[in-house]
Amino acid sequence: MKQVREKGTSAHAALQGRLEGVQREIDESNLKKVSTTDPESRFMRNKKGKIELAYNPQLTVDRNGFIVANDVSQDSFDTEQLIPQVVQTEENIGGLPGAVHWSFDAGYYESENIKFLSDRTIDGYICCQEAPVKGPYDKSNFSFDAAKDEYRCPAQKQVIFVGEHYDRVKKKPAKIYRGTDCSDCCNQKACTKSKTGIRRLKVFPHEKERNAMIAKMGTAKAQEIYKLRQQIVEPVFGDIKENKGMIGFLTRGIQSVRTEFSLVCMARNIKRIWDTRMRKTSPLTQPPRRKRHPEGKSILAGRFSLQFSAIN
Repeated sequence: MKQVREKGTSAHAALQGRLEGVQREIDESNLKKVSTTDPESRFMRNKKGKIELAYNPQLTVDRNGFIVANDVSQDSFDTEQLIPQVVQTEENIGGLPGAVHWSFDAGYYESENIKFLSDRTIDGYICCQEAPVKGPYDKSNFSFDAAKDEYRCPAQKQVIFVGEHYDRVKKKPAKIYRGTDCSDCCNQKACTKSKTGIRRLKVFPHEKERNAMIAKMGTAKAQEIYKLRQQIVEPVFGDIKENKGMIGFLTRGIQSVRTEFSLVCMARNIKRIWDTRMRKTSPLTQPPRRKRHPEGKSILAGRFSLQFSAIN
């Protein structure tokens, strides 16, 4: 306020314009508060648990350490960024390569993403966040009849569809199924803790694909493939932050930040090309051989949870 008084009406008009822009961002994005210096940044929790203004960069890296897709989003969570990264990769390299493993960070785990990978016949691997099976009466042990749209419990009793419900926690619709003959079942107490004694199932979209991913990630082969993600993506993250010195963005606004991040990714790829050529020409700089997956397939790794603070 002191600066405004000293600089006069021109500073007052500039401040008024900035505050109006902040208010528009609040209204359009349905937010409670934003930064006055960078309204398009968002409050996010970093790895240390501290809330700070940040943007959420995305990276997709191939087995040789080249960045094949990148972006910056305003979302605190990564669930909606998987599909754009796959689409951008397809555009950048002229189609999706066949027989390639795609490993994604756990932040991408969402039924819509798993369904997308299944529909595109992409061999995807996402660390599952599902709770383990809890005994013989867990939902995973109920069989589903698609023709009748009903389940059968382990005792072969009907569990029928009764309606839909919007889950506010997971922010998605769910179908509700209810047992029809629970009162006379000898396994009632082991099956449900409901006061009514009736077993209910809450089923979210694309549960079939999600269960297939859970089963897939439980295999030794999938675990071996998924371990390689840290060897592929983490070094790129470390190179950008430590070697390139990018611990925060110098620009403001989502478009400027995206351009800045793209320039850093380009510089990283150019340096990678140069290093590769130098190794081929100099016998003294030959790198040690990397351990490859037994099947010899290439790996594309989706980015980890990475946040750069917006510099105010």
